[in-house]
Amino acid sequence: MAIRRLIKMSKKISGFKKMCQEDQVALLKGGCTEMMILRSVMQYDCDRAFWKIPSTNTTNLRADILKLCPKGNVYEEHENFIKTFDLKLRTDERIILILCAITL
Repeated sequence: MAIRRLIKMSKKISGFKKMCQEDQVALLKGGCTEMMILRSVMQYDCDRAFWKIPSTNTTNLRADILKLCPKGNVYEEHENFIKTFDLKLRTDERIILILCAITL
């Protein structure tokens, strides 16, 4: 669902629309991870350290899963990244979409 919204958003950017389809796909593939991380900011519960999965009512993904990552301090870096967002910014989809457009 989120990927579809990102693609839909990107198609509204005039500079993106002017590119050939091959370049559009390359940009989306290259920026998909970063844009998904930005989108996940909206679903993250800082107090309980988990993501609320929006397509379900009961599923949560615990952030400590990131501690299993073999390279670096992914969990700590993620926590620091999330804390850079004020709660009002994290919950405003328009702001997140603007940041995704910049990322793209």
